[in-house]
Amino acid sequence: MKVGIECLPCMVKQAMNIVELKKISKHEKIEILKEVLRFLEENFDENKVPALLGSEMHRYLKKRLNDSDPLEEKKKRSNIVAMELVRFAESIVNGEDDPKERLKKSFKIALAGNLIDFSIYNAEVRRDLLLKAFNEPLAIDDFDIVYKYLKSSKNVLYICDNAGEIVFDKICIKELKRLNLNVVACVKSEPILNDATLSDAEFAGITSICKVVTTGNDNVGIDFKSVSEEFLKEYKKADIIIAKGQGNYETLSDVKDKRIVFVLKAKCEPVARSLGVRKGGGVIKIYQR
Repeated sequence: MKVGIECLPCMVKQAMNIVELKKISKHEKIEILKEVLRFLEENFDENKVPALLGSEMHRYLKKRLNDSDPLEEKKKRSNIVAMELVRFAESIVNGEDDPKERLKKSFKIALAGNLIDFSIYNAEVRRDLLLKAFNEPLAIDDFDIVYKYLKSSKNVLYICDNAGEIVFDKICIKELKRLNLNVVACVKSEPILNDATLSDAEFAGITSICKVVTTGNDNVGIDFKSVSEEFLKEYKKADIIIAKGQGNYETLSDVKDKRIVFVLKAKCEPVARSLGVRKGGGVIKIYQR
């Protein structure tokens, strides 16, 4: 997927939100944002993948602010919010006996958890909002096909998205394991935006239920030019690859790999247009359809 016109002001807003978190003078904030604008003027073009261009910008910001994890506190808060909701989320899945329906509910819980994205919304997720998101009809629903493929699969690579929602990913991973699937979860090696890292996977308890690998870099989404050998090994071995969130969609939507299943909320117009859905629509989409 390539950038849309809306990606440019969105990136500027993301940079502004991060700079505003720092206890520095107004003058310095303005100077840093002017530098970001110059970076975007030089690097923004219609052939760029938004997640990868954004990664470059955020790496610059981390270096310029001398802060390897500017959203660390917000990520911690989103994990806590998710933990406060996890028993309620589990009860939705545990109230179902049929394995297929349990798994679909766990997918929809993981989708609802995708709402916990402080870098975009700067808002806490309440129980009623989680339930509302869970109950929304999917804009693209390939779950029946996905389930059929899973039933004949052995190895699943589950590429996580953000801190906070990773707590709900654990529910989905547990249901995949109930189908006797070997699940490997993947997180970022280093902080970037609010993407989940190994410490978030540990907090969520995912490391206690399955193997967790890292991408080998701090890119939003997946950049095959810089991924770790460990990640590549698991990627090649997987029968099904579950890619959570917009960043993974942006970077993997042109890979042409029929094993990929995209699970995300279309939170912005460029992603929604690419998928052919309304903004905010929930998607469980197998690549080849």
